[in-house]
Amino acid sequence: MSDRPGTGRAVLAGALIAGAVLAAYARTFSAPFVFDAAAIVGNNSTIRHLGSALFPPHDGSTVDGRPLVNFSLGVNYAISGTRVWSYHAANVAIHILAAWVLYGIVRRTVRGSAGGAFATAVAVALLWALHPLQTESVTYIAQRAESLMGLFYLLTLYCFVRGAEVARLVPKAPALRPRNDSDRLVGDKQPYLARPYGANRDAVRRRRWFMLAVVACLLGMATKETMVSAPLMVLLFDRTFVAGSFREAWERRRTFYLALATTWVPLGCLVLGSASRHGTAGFGVDLRWSDYALTQVYAVVHYVRLALWPSPLVFDYGTGVLAPGKLIFPAIALLVLLGGTMAGLCARSANARTAGFLGAWFFAILAPTSLVPVATQTIAEHRMYLPLAAVVAALVLALGHALARPIAAAVLACAAAAGLGAATAARNGVYQSDLTLWRDTVAKRPDNDRAHNNFGKALFLQGLVPEALDQYGRALRLHPRDNAEVQYNLGDAFLEEGRLPEALDHCAEAVRLAPANPDARNNLGTALARSGRMGEALDQFQAAARLNPLSAEIHNNLGSAWFLLGHRFEAVAEYREALRIDPGYADARAALDHLREPAEAPAGR
Repeated sequence: MSDRPGTGRAVLAGALIAGAVLAAYARTFSAPFVFDAAAIVGNNSTIRHLGSALFPPHDGSTVDGRPLVNFSLGVNYAISGTRVWSYHAANVAIHILAAWVLYGIVRRTVRGSAGGAFATAVAVALLWALHPLQTESVTYIAQRAESLMGLFYLLTLYCFVRGAEVARLVPKAPALRPRNDSDRLVGDKQPYLARPYGANRDAVRRRRWFMLAVVACLLGMATKETMVSAPLMVLLFDRTFVAGSFREAWERRRTFYLALATTWVPLGCLVLGSASRHGTAGFGVDLRWSDYALTQVYAVVHYVRLALWPSPLVFDYGTGVLAPGKLIFPAIALLVLLGGTMAGLCARSANARTAGFLGAWFFAILAPTSLVPVATQTIAEHRMYLPLAAVVAALVLALGHALARPIAAAVLACAAAAGLGAATAARNGVYQSDLTLWRDTVAKRPDNDRAHNNFGKALFLQGLVPEALDQYGRALRLHPRDNAEVQYNLGDAFLEEGRLPEALDHCAEAVRLAPANPDARNNLGTALARSGRMGEALDQFQAAARLNPLSAEIHNNLGSAWFLLGHRFEAVAEYREALRIDPGYADARAALDHLREPAEAPAGR
């Protein structure tokens, strides 16, 4: 490990990294909630109060089983409600902090001159922070789970590095403090025992850093399951860069590693409590493990290629799996990468061990999502948030070794980072609306039924109903069976066009496939009401209200159904409930005015 860095250089590096990240992500602060982020914020009642924000809903969403992610969204909600700016500000701030910590780790680990170590650390941090592959983890609000976990992962390692550095700086043969009356504390009857000068202070500092590492690891476990490998990677870092062997690392810091290992206990409880993330992840999902694992052979090699050449970037790869015949060359490439990593870990030279550590970092962080099936998306670019650090560090170090001039290599890397930052700014333009995001995704993944469905929804919201119906039809052809969401959207579009027979068919099919979906039942109720079948519509609205009692729209529709059936008292109660939930709901207010009832919503029904 290198000597201590200067404060001036650290401030300069921090300002450079923060300024570059803010420039690359300047367009994101007004970008809307896209895909499921709107539901995670808008339909998540637990973030309405900070007291309940640590108890996320068990619905299979990104926050399920991740209390710290949910709590961070609760803080954003307390600041700006559903206005998007604070959510983006938090994501960018998390990314900047993570880049600062990465700089600190590299700066304190790279051997050589102070100037060379500083330049290398800045280059690695800038390449990592400005790489377009990071946009999904930073710009897409729902993937705060990845970036926040990455921050805690890096903090765990950084705090260990600082603690190990304090231990390294303790003198081996320090002078002893004299024993005399001046050594007594005020009011103390016993003199201090003779002890090495400064050793007690350094021991306290060391313990504090190690305690902070355990706290960071614990917070990471409450953020995302990928944190599981952090204790092992700290041990491997110790063996590679500090102690020299696993035995020496264990003998020196056994208590610390046992404390790190205890953080696996709350992680296990969270995983068990989330019930396989509501069936979206785990070995019990409707996806064969062998198919998923084979697809990951391609995925891992694909991630490496995107790290080297980030194009094309895809927001949603869908749920497809690859046939074994298409995996021959990716399998060979993966075996080469794994073999090189193992050879580096077993080597004796410092450079080879560094390469082995970086390879292990890459594979260890990807391992949870590569081995445990994730049914909602078999390939996802946000999984490269932390593994990318190993790739860029390896490139910068290799370039420095090839040129024999680390500073020159860092200058070239910083120039490349500027180009990557421009690409990131351009990529963020895709996130400016659901329409642009899903148009880009469909163009790159035309076989993704979910992309066609979401592109259709974006078109529908723009009033382009025929174009939306075309996209829904493509989605249904790609995935004809058990596709409740497409059936729901088709029913919605046919309702908008006034084609009631088609709307009824698709709305009823959506309810059959997803009977616990309140929106599907609300849509079916609307279709039934427009068809004059008011009694059946009332049943659907009541079922929807039981499933989602916090929907102003559903209560308003229920009020209209009661009114048309001649039940004035029940109608007024439902309109008032809609206004209690959303005081600005115009339809409910107009209905109450029509009934000549007070518009103010009472405290309760």
